[in-house]
Amino acid sequence: MRRLSITDDLTGLYNHRHFFKTLEAELTRLKRQKTSLSLLMFDLDNFKKYNDLNGHLEGDKVLKSMGDIVKHSIRYNVDSGYRYGGDEFAVLLIGASLEQALAIAERIRSSIEQAKYENITVSIGLSEYRDPST
Repeated sequence: MRRLSITDDLTGLYNHRHFFKTLEAELTRLKRQKTSLSLLMFDLDNFKKYNDLNGHLEGDKVLKSMGDIVKHSIRYNVDSGYRYGGDEFAVLLIGASLEQALAIAERIRSSIEQAKYENITVSIGLSEYRDPST
């Protein structure tokens, strides 16, 4: 029951609400263990147009595919992926440097490009947080 309450039905990723709980816990852990945390946030470019032209069932297939891409691009049982809302996604990369986060972002971008969804591209932002006291 708990798993259902923190998971997005369509993508199989964690949901928006669980993102904030996990982020808070990871920031606390980061300060205690003096490690880093990287965050990727991305959304699908032209998704609304794709959805309007191809229908919501096809749009749902794209979103489900994004969940699979995220899950296959991150470290199992270390990092976590989230459907932030609509066609927006977030990824928490535990202990990852900016360089490592960039490599994962590129893996996600490349996988989306290889999926060849008509005119769908991705915009990704990334940031590394380090405890300023270290």
